[in-house]
Amino acid sequence: MDIEKFIEQPQKILNGQSPQELSQTEAGREKLKQSLAEIELLAELDYNNNEQIINNINQVRDNLGLEKPDNIFQDRVEELLVDRMTGDLFEDYISKAILMWRNYKGQTDNISGQAKSWAAAVEYLICRLNCWQGTQEYIGNKYNVCMATISQKYRQLASDLDSNLNLSSWRELISVFKN
Repeated sequence: MDIEKFIEQPQKILNGQSPQELSQTEAGREKLKQSLAEIELLAELDYNNNEQIINNINQVRDNLGLEKPDNIFQDRVEELLVDRMTGDLFEDYISKAILMWRNYKGQTDNISGQAKSWAAAVEYLICRLNCWQGTQEYIGNKYNVCMATISQKYRQLASDLDSNLNLSSWRELISVFKN
């Protein structure tokens, strides 16, 4: 991957701006840090041979003077999703669940309750969106959460969240980091 070329080129996922342009403002730097962290998350969860992707992401960070986050997970909900969904669902749905949760957190201030309740509701929503057989009872047992709580949090998520996450643009950008 030609890091310098990538840094200078406008990127669709960055609303048509180049990483170099974004790095000039504090808000742009935050957007870049967030975007690189999400690409790294997808690479960690969705790609077996991800070393080159991670190395390229770190090189972009170094070239732009961006800090690497201490942890790819932002909160306990994300950690629970990875822990409990692994083995049950395809790994790309785990990353979709995490990005959905992040999207939801960014849209609302109305987050209260235990992390395990939110994680269970996110997994249930993923199952519903994909017509899978994940019942509230099954998911509740996985997270030790009652079905009524899952139902309540699920309704909150579904009503407040645009669930049509388009991962194709993220995947397109990851393909750049693979080279």
